[in-house]
Amino acid sequence: MQLALSGLLFDHAPAAEFAAAAREIGYGSVELRGTRHQLPPDADAARLDLLKELFEGLEIANIASHAGNFALMDEAEALEARQTAHRFLKWAALLGAYSVRVWPGWVAAPEAEPEHWARAARHLRWCAEAAADLGVMVAIEMHHGSLAESADGANRLLDEVDRPAVGLILDPANLMQTPTPFGPRCVGPVWDRLLHVHVKDHSIVGSTEPGAYPFRLYLDHIGTWIERMEPPRRRLGPGWFAKRALGEGHVPWPRLLAELQRRGYSGHLIVETEVGPGVPTGRTLAEREFTTMSRWIEALR
Repeated sequence: MQLALSGLLFDHAPAAEFAAAAREIGYGSVELRGTRHQLPPDADAARLDLLKELFEGLEIANIASHAGNFALMDEAEALEARQTAHRFLKWAALLGAYSVRVWPGWVAAPEAEPEHWARAARHLRWCAEAAADLGVMVAIEMHHGSLAESADGANRLLDEVDRPAVGLILDPANLMQTPTPFGPRCVGPVWDRLLHVHVKDHSIVGSTEPGAYPFRLYLDHIGTWIERMEPPRRRLGPGWFAKRALGEGHVPWPRLLAELQRRGYSGHLIVETEVGPGVPTGRTLAEREFTTMSRWIEALR
């Protein structure tokens, strides 16, 4: 298992600061974000050259683009989004990245209509074929409020896409909010399609606790990059959560890591901790989580 650092911890900092922190702390890999300071969708050749220089010697596990959302688009919009995804896929090949995140559609799986699944699968199939031609992968992040919000939804989607160059990013803290199993039991149902694991921690809390945020906060967060989203009409499970540093929330990471090791996982563990009450920022946070993860991994040996 390889520790990687997500650019989410440095979304508002220069890419040079992100690269230097990853290298000096000891991360061997990174996840670039499709954001202004890292790799925006309108990046030019000079930006690509700068990123190649800054991240030389660091493996790029994934490019977390915000391309996609095919399920909710008309044909013209979907074709335009597909071209954005293709641009990221070509950049991934140029930078030596393993995969590119593409969103299938921001409609919750239990409420999606047959046309949502069909439209998302058709355009993702095209992306997967383009990715295969370039020697990279399409990564679908398991995220509440999307077609891939649970193992059932993610597997249904990938069954319909039916192409080898597409797989999943498992994010247990996201699964907590669906709700669906987010402990060791979440690994098995998606094991054969697992590309990466996003590592962060959240707690289920009451509405008055410090840092409490509602389930629907993802609409504002993802809505920074995605215009159209359909919030669930029906809602099961807890309504309030809080962001935590690793080991301080409800995601049982030591047991999850043990399950991943038992199954022989050799991929990336991408640290993607979000800032909440008492959680440090930037490099301090990256150092803290590296220390915590290294200790947990060492304990498995």
